[in-house]
Amino acid sequence: AQGDDWGYGDARTLGALGGAAVLLPLFVARCARATSPVLDLGLLRHRFFSVANAATLLFSVGFFAMIFVNSQFLIGVWGYSIQGAGLAFTPGPLLAAVFAGPAGRMADRYGHRVVVVPGTILFSLGILWLIAFVGTEPAYWSVFFPSSALVGVGVGLAVATIGSASNAFLPPNRFGMGSAFNATCRQVGAALGIATVVALLGEPAPDEALAAFDRAWTFLAVAGLAAGAVMLALYRRPAPEGSPGEVTDRGPAMVPASTSTVPAT
Repeated sequence: AQGDDWGYGDARTLGALGGAAVLLPLFVARCARATSPVLDLGLLRHRFFSVANAATLLFSVGFFAMIFVNSQFLIGVWGYSIQGAGLAFTPGPLLAAVFAGPAGRMADRYGHRVVVVPGTILFSLGILWLIAFVGTEPAYWSVFFPSSALVGVGVGLAVATIGSASNAFLPPNRFGMGSAFNATCRQVGAALGIATVVALLGEPAPDEALAAFDRAWTFLAVAGLAAGAVMLALYRRPAPEGSPGEVTDRGPAMVPASTSTVPAT
């Protein structure tokens, strides 16, 4: 995020990258040895936990960057005020709130990926709508509102459901740790997404603005579809019926709460 200001060859930029390269392996090594680690690495061997968190990261790349990109477009290209841009966003969050509750009940009944995958598709369709129909002249009701509605429904179906999918089959004594890791994936995805679209947008001339936003929107749509593809392809592993730790469309059998680590599934 600071690359343009500092310069990508600046000592501060390189120092931050180098620090991350050193500290992350040290963190992993510490977690592997500690008797009470911040992150139980055994969780990462749990297929459903790992897949759901990968999907969380990918969807967060698109979702949080979408807020930034669309606000920049409304203000910078369509000439909306900050307050006007905020009001223009309103339908999306309202629809997300309306659909989030039923999405949770559907996930409990039919399985998480049955809800998450359509949500990611609707999110990406909303972004692709902008690519297909947006122009330099404001067209809120015919262009931005339908996009916002599709995105809002998609977010309502996907966001909370992906989060619950990451914890759905963990033992209760790992719920807190699992939730914290999922939140970390969400924040990392947000940072990566926003940093990427800032680079994609750059500072285009007025006659190049639409092309720059199309690049950013394409990136957002791909991120959303990638999250759905991960859930569709990997959030299921059949097991012989009645076998220990059986895995079905709705996940593996719950590990007893007294288990201190999560076995691979």
